[in-house]
Amino acid sequence: MNPEPAINHSQLAMQAARRMRRVKHKQKNSRVICHHLSRMLMDAEAGERPHSAEILLAPLPKGIQKEKQFSLGF
Repeated sequence: MNPEPAINHSQLAMQAARRMRRVKHKQKNSRVICHHLSRMLMDAEAGERPHSAEILLAPLPKGIQKEKQFSLGF
């Protein structure tokens, strides 16, 4: 028996948000977005690592680490 694959609520919420301008039933699509966002919060409170954290915690390539970011100079 294989465990069920983890659902990436972050990705599903973004897909639903991108669909928003094309769908007729905006209220239903909004509920879908809210569902995925609330599940992301519940997963975070349960101590599970969010899927987006995998990208943030990945080491940067060597060339990027030394580059200086620019400022807008306001």
